[in-house]
Amino acid sequence: RRAMARGPRASIVCRNEVADDFAAPVVSKPPRQRQFLHDVLSSIIFMKHLTRKELDVLTDAMSEASFRPGDVVVRQGDEGDMFYIVEEGVCEITVADVGKVME
Repeated sequence: RRAMARGPRASIVCRNEVADDFAAPVVSKPPRQRQFLHDVLSSIIFMKHLTRKELDVLTDAMSEASFRPGDVVVRQGDEGDMFYIVEEGVCEITVADVGKVME
């Protein structure tokens, strides 16, 4: 078995294979929140190429999560399984051996 080094990914491979019976989740949200999420998603560099319909699918699938001050939302080195957008409040970003890099 080959050991994998930790660090930035050199590339990410994404396949366009979707099961025939796949149905994207639809989470109800107020129009103002839908517009906010759509605006943020469409401003992200790696999502700028998406069509309005594709952005709508992403916006529909997003759900709200709340955190308390001091909660750890994502820990460096953990595998990512969620995509977060901060709608309200402040989030502190720290990097191991560096400390706080952004708020």
